[in-house]
Amino acid sequence: MTESPDPILVNFGKSAIALVDLLAENPPLGTMEKMIIENHLHVLHLAYSSWNRRQDPGQQIPHESISD
Repeated sequence: MTESPDPILVNFGKSAIALVDLLAENPPLGTMEKMIIENHLHVLHLAYSSWNRRQDPGQQIPHESISD
């Protein structure tokens, strides 16, 4: 017996596919629309990276250097 995926992840998958389909049509996007996509991708990356580190406490956290 398989367990059902979380509905939030199912909805996320549908939204990701819809965005891929939209971008495949090569629509003209305004600055605000591009910023919305980039911000959501960044937040998703941060949240997933944080969750992933908590799953493996021994995992090394890469050090980022800030250059002027």
